[in-house]
Amino acid sequence: MKIDPNMIIGKTTGQVSHQGHASFGVKFEDILQREEITSAENISRTILPGVTEMTSPLQGDKIKGLSFSEQALGLLDKYNKLLADPDITLRMVAPIVDEMDTIGEKLEEVSSLLSTDEPLKGIMDDIASTIRSEVIRFNRGDLIG
Repeated sequence: MKIDPNMIIGKTTGQVSHQGHASFGVKFEDILQREEITSAENISRTILPGVTEMTSPLQGDKIKGLSFSEQALGLLDKYNKLLADPDITLRMVAPIVDEMDTIGEKLEEVSSLLSTDEPLKGIMDDIASTIRSEVIRFNRGDLIG
């Protein structure tokens, strides 16, 4: 392959070409900043309306279900740690059990809105069942003694 000396790009011959480099007094940083602002405005106009349009009531139920599931698992973890601490009395645990009862009801409510073939429904039902059994154990007095 033969190299054409007229096609050399950059500073290879020791001569600097100033063709095409006009200085208009505008800094590169200013241009870049303007482009970033314009791009951000275009993205927010393009993406945000699409996101709200894509969220259907069913997806909202799934999001609620995920949120309640996460809260419930956090409460179960906290409950487990409190029961493992010998310095904690059952009276101190009672508010957590009340919260677990409330979040269990919310889980069951949202789970009933999901279809039976939805995998999230099974997970939510399992978490709600675990919460219910722990609330019953606590209220029945199984933890005394």
